[in-house]
Amino acid sequence: MSVNIGRSGNGVRTRRILVWGLILLLSGWYGVQLKQAATAGRLPLYDFIEYWAAGRLLIQGENPYSPQGMLAIQRIIGWTDARPIMMWNPPWSLLFVLPFAVLPYWPGRALWFLFHLSITIASAGWLWRYYGGPDNRKWIAWLAAIVFFPVPTAMYLGQISPLILAGIALFLWAVDRQKAVIAGISVLLIAVKPHLAYLFWLILLFWTLRTRQWKLLLCAAISVILPLLVVLLINPSVLGQYVGGLRSEVSPVIWQTPTWGVALLMLFPGAGDWLRFSPTILGLALAVVLWVRWKSAFSWKAHMIPILLLSVITSSFTWMFDWVVLLPVLTLILVWFQARPTRKWWLPVSFLVMQFILVLQPSVARSNFYTIWIPPALAALFLAGRRAAKVEVL
Repeated sequence: MSVNIGRSGNGVRTRRILVWGLILLLSGWYGVQLKQAATAGRLPLYDFIEYWAAGRLLIQGENPYSPQGMLAIQRIIGWTDARPIMMWNPPWSLLFVLPFAVLPYWPGRALWFLFHLSITIASAGWLWRYYGGPDNRKWIAWLAAIVFFPVPTAMYLGQISPLILAGIALFLWAVDRQKAVIAGISVLLIAVKPHLAYLFWLILLFWTLRTRQWKLLLCAAISVILPLLVVLLINPSVLGQYVGGLRSEVSPVIWQTPTWGVALLMLFPGAGDWLRFSPTILGLALAVVLWVRWKSAFSWKAHMIPILLLSVITSSFTWMFDWVVLLPVLTLILVWFQARPTRKWWLPVSFLVMQFILVLQPSVARSNFYTIWIPPALAALFLAGRRAAKVEVL
């Protein structure tokens, strides 16, 4: 018996070494790209440049949502497009940007990458255990986090989306341990892009009212208000500037995002911009119906994944790199697989086929819009895996 345990331990250590080797390899590759970009400008500057430039403007007491101000700073770094790349995250998100914006651009971006890689790997490992995965196979979750295409895309571009994933993981951890204060604070991370997991806010409101989680609700409100007040102390006009930026000629509505609202606009171009938001309206209606069904036996562990899937699929504005928030879905699917690997082999195979298609897709369709199939495909895989695992979630 002791021999088997020893062998298992050696196997686990070997797999951990391999996974961390992959992580270090990815980090090293990124570092080389940064070094080359500093001299040759070959690495795309977006998306970290939007956060860094907005943070710089705020530090100077200027408008972080000014297209002219953003473009002036981005030109210094090497941005050549006629339009600036804007930060559309709400003002309280600037608090997360400031520590990196005080640094020169390239050191700031390198630290930004390492920070987001660390919280993504940590979130994946914790979610694996949370959904019942054995600790000695946590490497599966780490490997999945590296392979899941939205994750390396977010890392490569310097996106802020992994922060939302960390907020979701922290919220689930805190609720599971009945730590209302930490659960409330974690909401700030999810609020970095409040539109992404937008149904979370509706279900959170319903749940707190039903369970009378007033402390959590109060801490959530304070966790958003305090960073906003800090930003307002630096720039008292920032809220108006944010609204003004959303109405400017470079507002987010100019982008062909991979959302079903945009798909409807492409099919019916004369229908009006309201069509972009019709899937979101449908999502809100479905969430109310689901809450009525769930409320008597609601648990965040059972229902967070359906909330995330429905939010992302019906969101009015999202990109592929935002779908790192769907890592909990993939993690649970792989937990089901490892429980019966010989019978559920098709789960990881289906996932890998999806990643292979994503790698090849740019050679066929260069527009990011055509990644729109990923969240529905992951939802279908989740439902098929749930049925195979005989788990009741919805």
